Amino acid sequence: EFSFQTDFEQEQRDSYAQLVYPLTETVQVSGGARRSEVDDDNRGNDMQNGDGATVTTASIAWYFRPEMRLLLRRDEVLRYASVDENGYTLPGVAFLEPQTGASWEGGLEWFDPRFNGRAMLFDLELDDEILYDPSALGSLAEFGIFGANINLDSSRRRGALLEWRWQALERLSLAAATPGPTPRSPPAPSTATKCPTWPNTWARSTRPGTSAGASAPSSNTRTTVRATRWATTPTPTAASMPRAC
Repeated sequence: EFSFQTDFEQEQRDSYAQLVYPLTETVQVSGGARRSEVDDDNRGNDMQNGDGATVTTASIAWYFRPEMRLLLRRDEVLRYASVDENGYTLPGVAFLEPQTGASWEGGLEWFDPRFNGRAMLFDLELDDEILYDPSALGSLAEFGIFGANINLDSSRRRGALLEWRWQALERLSLAAATPGPTPRSPPAPSTATKCPTWPNTWARSTRPGTSAGASAPSSNTRTTVRATRWATTPTPTAASMPRAC
């Protein structure tokens, strides 16, 4: 048997600001920005890393009916590797690059209490996407344990998204959805699996006329994660090790 330990601390600081402004009684525009900084301290190998970036969002919505709107939105994407993801990388890679990109989406949303959903078209471009590769020769490959978190090359996704929910009865609701533009998260624990670009409270803008004038809320968040992991794994046998192709 062998054992190993990782001692990793990550501190992330985020500041948000958003402006929501009704152009008319039925048309609303919004814009926002997020400043994010992260500090990583891998105490297992005495290495540190710091990074920071600013991302923005902008949208315009037309409420052609009280509970329905047409929406066009552009978001910039930023996601830092989590403690677990930085803990299992390729040899020679101490810290993964942040995942960045930009997305466009447009379509129809409806908010009826009994039947709500959205039908959207999307275009997502990503750089340095973070993904777990189960066949990669990671730091434990010499023990027959394969897999590592990696940064992928630039990629682009285009498609359509359809989501709906129907409250058929008081205790019965039906829902369905097609896969959306956000890439699936790697099979590793994370404080934010898809790392939303914006706080959940920004997911839906207020309808024009429901608030007096424009608003410019701001918030600051600070998150510190520290993980210390001990693992003991049986020494692999020849039968348990992957065969060469």
